[in-house]
Amino acid sequence: MKPVHWAGVALCVAAVGALFVIPQEWVRTYGSVALIVACIASDAFVIGYALLSRWWLTEEGTHLLVFSAAIGAILSWLLAIRVTGISQTAAMYGVTVIYVVMAVLMLWRASIFARRQLTERRKPKERNASA
Repeated sequence: MKPVHWAGVALCVAAVGALFVIPQEWVRTYGSVALIVACIASDAFVIGYALLSRWWLTEEGTHLLVFSAAIGAILSWLLAIRVTGISQTAAMYGVTVIYVVMAVLMLWRASIFARRQLTERRKPKERNASA
């Protein structure tokens, strides 16, 4: 079992707890900054992964790229809503599209997982040649 990093846990608990005692406008600013950082990190990962890895060789690699790009698109949409004050109707349609895309991607992920699990269980156990 891996050790728990209690400092990280304490920091997360303190950050969430602070949201209940700091002024509401600060919470909005805190959330906006976190959203911008998440958008940049997501875009950087997708660009780096697309350029530096051979993601197209496996279904898992393709899924990781597409899933990460979808997360980046969702974060960008949320940022656009926050910055532009887009109408609630447009936001509702956008969120519905996000839900559908995520459902499809999660079903794809589940099918990859199920197929890999079935393949691994069907493989005969390798015997230790040195014994």
